[in-house]
Amino acid sequence: MRRRPVWIGALALAVLLVGAVLPVRVAPEALEAVSDDTVVARIGETTYTLADIRQRLARLEAPYRYAAERRLPEYVREVVRREVLAREARRLGLDRAPALQAELEEAVQTILLRALVKQVMIEAMPSPEEVQAYYQAHEAEFRLPEQVEVDQVRVGTTAVGEAIRAAVAAGQPFEAAVAARTEAPVAVAMFARGQRESEVERVTFALRVEEVSPPVRTREAVYLFHLRAHHPARLQPLEAATPAIQARLSAENRERRWKQLEERVWAAEGVQIHEDLLKVTIPPSDSPPAAAEPPGAPGPPGAVPPK
Repeated sequence: MRRRPVWIGALALAVLLVGAVLPVRVAPEALEAVSDDTVVARIGETTYTLADIRQRLARLEAPYRYAAERRLPEYVREVVRREVLAREARRLGLDRAPALQAELEEAVQTILLRALVKQVMIEAMPSPEEVQAYYQAHEAEFRLPEQVEVDQVRVGTTAVGEAIRAAVAAGQPFEAAVAARTEAPVAVAMFARGQRESEVERVTFALRVEEVSPPVRTREAVYLFHLRAHHPARLQPLEAATPAIQARLSAENRERRWKQLEERVWAAEGVQIHEDLLKVTIPPSDSPPAAAEPPGAPGPPGAVPPK
């Protein structure tokens, strides 16, 4: 396609979403005749291929993309309609109006800032070597305490708990023994010392794997515990710790890179802001509040323009 793509308005997409209730069935032989190079629309000498349309669809948010893919003729018709009307607006010279030029400039700034933020986020992602170095330098953060993993069930009475325990000792699976004697659900829990009642910890940490505890009375009720696993104190593997390390280092790198970027471009552009002159124009406190955010795209969270 030889012309610059245009956006599909939210209103048109909402109409598509409402209409996308039933999928359109297409004959297999028709699908085989359509390829990415197939021209599916034309405006004068400008052509739109299926690949062009798919590129536009890929830029949409998932719900809108799903709806548009299933109402493709309506979607393409809206693309063409907007392009034709935009051409007419340009023919009339509306794009040369100062007010519209200012709006276009703000829209371009928003798009460029979004692309810049995305680029900084990509560059801020730590390398595998950085992740490993952080892991080795901060092992204490990734040490896990001794833990038990149990099935626990709230039994009505000590007698019910003893009956379940006896059934398991006779060979019945724990969940089956519970289901036959109470409607209470079985929940899986994992905890370290100091996280549960002292009596619960005393009993569960002494169990062998697959063993069922005696009924344990707590402040809430009577519980029965079935030990699934007993994990000793250990160092979390690097693979398991990597996502948390990446998130931390990425946030630190992003903040640092954004600050360096802003300081560099502000210096290069010779930016000056006369705050003293601006302050004298601030309306009195009894005036109606202004908009919370100025027009344009804000920087990433926590970004503050350099002084």
